[in-house]
Amino acid sequence: MTGKSDAFEFEVLENSGGCDNGTKKILVVDDDAMVRMVVAEMLRCAGYEVLEASGGEEAVELAKRCFFDAVITDETMPGMQGSELAAVLAALSPQTGVVLVTGWEDARRRGELPPGVCGMLPKPIGEAELLEVVRAATENRRGGGGM
Repeated sequence: MTGKSDAFEFEVLENSGGCDNGTKKILVVDDDAMVRMVVAEMLRCAGYEVLEASGGEEAVELAKRCFFDAVITDETMPGMQGSELAAVLAALSPQTGVVLVTGWEDARRRGELPPGVCGMLPKPIGEAELLEVVRAATENRRGGGGM
């Protein structure tokens, strides 16, 4: 099946096992290399397979090639914002849980999730919070339900 957003044309992915070795695969997206590395390492230590992208456009290209169980993305990045990435990923790979990371207190206080986002994390990111939201995102999205 094919789909189209304002900026991208793509083929809708299903978890067909093409990139799957049994370990849940997580994509970490952040323009800050240090933050990206720390988050990715926390997830690797918890047993996840992790890929990294420095921005939304790179994340979309990776998601076109491989299914991710969850994507952890910063909201504020040059180019494509995290919420824009979430909308593209929702169309490209509907089973992928997208978690938005933001340092903006007002966005977290409102409790509203942008379209395509199934969870939100505050900055700075705590390991326990990260692992809990990733677990929930991968379990709830794989079963076809939302969070």
